[in-house]
Amino acid sequence: MLERHHGASVNLLDDAKIQPLSAELLEAARNEIRAIRIESDLYGYILDLVRRTREWPMLALGASPRAAICLLRVAQAFAAFEDRDYVIPDDVKRAVLPVLRHRILLKPEAELEGFDADRVLNDVVAAVAVPRGERWYNGGMKEKTSISLSSDVLAQVDRNAGSKASRSAFIESVLREYFKAKVRAAINARDLELINANADYLNREMEDVLQYQAPLD
Repeated sequence: MLERHHGASVNLLDDAKIQPLSAELLEAARNEIRAIRIESDLYGYILDLVRRTREWPMLALGASPRAAICLLRVAQAFAAFEDRDYVIPDDVKRAVLPVLRHRILLKPEAELEGFDADRVLNDVVAAVAVPRGERWYNGGMKEKTSISLSSDVLAQVDRNAGSKASRSAFIESVLREYFKAKVRAAINARDLELINANADYLNREMEDVLQYQAPLD
């Protein structure tokens, strides 16, 4: 295995068939993230989080105003990963550690007391009031719409929804599960394509592992 990988002509990236993303695809991804909707009260929430780091007693250096822009973009990206076209407070919370942990500086006495960046940032998040509202925690921002369904479909909706859910809530939940399944199927198809494209490389790696594995008694 070492001999095969030692040669100067061996390029593991070539073996793995890894292709760089095109500039056009990267720009399209950026534009898609920027299009994720965010309400005005979440702007205030992001600014409050960043501002609080500059006032936090355990920190010698808090996050700069530029960090708020990064926090916004990463929160939008997390919303996109969840197949949503709008940001919720949980997206912002999820973005705090990866965006801010390297942008703050703890005081020496805080480090002596066992604090680290993640612990301080979690305390900051806990101290900042979260925007509350049904739109965040009951299916996101709502838009009124009108659809026509056949009577037999409505009958099935009523039978499956039961008395605890309205028709619209039940239909929305079914659609959400459908779209999640579509995303999972697309991811699985992509992973299978990558595995098939790199089958020879993966097989050679497995052969190397099996060849040098210690025999069992």
